[in-house]
Amino acid sequence: MAKKKNKKPQKKNPKKAPKDSNKKSDKKPAKKGSPAKAKESKASKTPKNPRPISSGKGKSVAEIAAATMAHLRSGKPDSELWAAHFSPKFMSVEGSGQGWKGVKAVKKKCDEWVAQHTVHAVNFEGPYVGATGFSVKYTLDVTNNASGQRFGMSEVGVYTVEKGKVVQEEFMYFCPAETAPSA
Repeated sequence: MAKKKNKKPQKKNPKKAPKDSNKKSDKKPAKKGSPAKAKESKASKTPKNPRPISSGKGKSVAEIAAATMAHLRSGKPDSELWAAHFSPKFMSVEGSGQGWKGVKAVKKKCDEWVAQHTVHAVNFEGPYVGATGFSVKYTLDVTNNASGQRFGMSEVGVYTVEKGKVVQEEFMYFCPAETAPSA
């Protein structure tokens, strides 16, 4: 004959706090390695789409893009733009595959390029604003001082923004192969 187990009636705890409406479930977590745990783990790692993309806190991409365009129209030195809207350790990447890190290195690169070329005209179009950066299309009419060759070139500057500052600029060129400028 089987013995019956005495079940004690459960008492309600009057001191127990009401259920938190923010809790997802009162279920105990599944044991490690169990199918329920694997399913829960996989679901929590899967991002929901679409998801918001941002450049972080600080000035918005649109604000920095507008300030960059205003600066380009002003003809003021780039150092003013860099001080206001660029990270001191920003990276400048040229289409030739070379990069310069930091304001001091980028200024040297720019000074060398200006010394090697005579700029007759520069036009710019944009900004083209995205979630994490913006771009500007530049069209230049320049002469290479060493060769005396005058040529037109187009490039797109792509600016990446993080936490309210430009952290990278990358220039992508379009010009005929026989007149491609050196970096």
